[in-house]
Amino acid sequence: ARFVVDLQHELPGARWQRASTVTGPLRAVKDEHEVAALRRAGAAADRVAAALQQGDVALVGRTEAEVSAELGARLLAEGHHRVNFAIVAAGENAASPHHEPGPRVIRSGEVVLCDFGGTMLTEVGAGYCSDITRCVVTGEPGSEVADAYAALHHAQQAAVAAARVGTTCEAVDAVAARGEASVVAEEHDRSVADRHR
Repeated sequence: ARFVVDLQHELPGARWQRASTVTGPLRAVKDEHEVAALRRAGAAADRVAAALQQGDVALVGRTEAEVSAELGARLLAEGHHRVNFAIVAAGENAASPHHEPGPRVIRSGEVVLCDFGGTMLTEVGAGYCSDITRCVVTGEPGSEVADAYAALHHAQQAAVAAARVGTTCEAVDAVAARGEASVVAEEHDRSVADRHR
C-alpha cells in the first residue's frame, strides 16, 4: 500500500482504481491449458484427501502438527511445488477457520477438520493452486455430528444441482445456505416437538 501512496503523490492527475476490476474478468475465463492445470492440481489434492478419508493417514494419538506435516508431505509427493497451507484442527479447534496446527493430540471420537492445498507448477512455470477441506471422525460419529452431516450433505446436493454454466458462485452459495438452513430448521422443529411430548 505504501508504494501506491507514493505513486499517487507522484502522479496526482492519474485516475486510480482497483486492479481486480481488470484482472478479475481476465482470471475468470480459463483456456484449455489452464483448466487442465487446475484439474491436475485438484486431482493431486483429491488423492491426498482420499488417503485421509480411507484411514491411510493415522490421526488418533498424533498431534495436529504431525498430521499437518504429513498432509503437506503427501501434497509434495503428489507433484505440488509447495504447500500453501495444511490446517489440521481437532475437536474444539475445528471451530476456528484458520487454526494453526499445534501440539494438541487427536483423540478417538472427535471431528478432525483438515483444510490443505498447495501450488503445482506447469511445464512453463505457471502456478495453479489446489484447496480442499475434509472433516473426518475418529470413531463412530455421535447423533449431533450425524445430524450436522445430514444438513450439510443436503445443502451440498442442492448447490451441485444449482451449479450450471453461467450461474454465479454467489447464487450457488445462496442455494447451499438455504438448503442447510431448511434442514437445521426442520431438526429444530422436531427437537422442540419431542421436548413437548
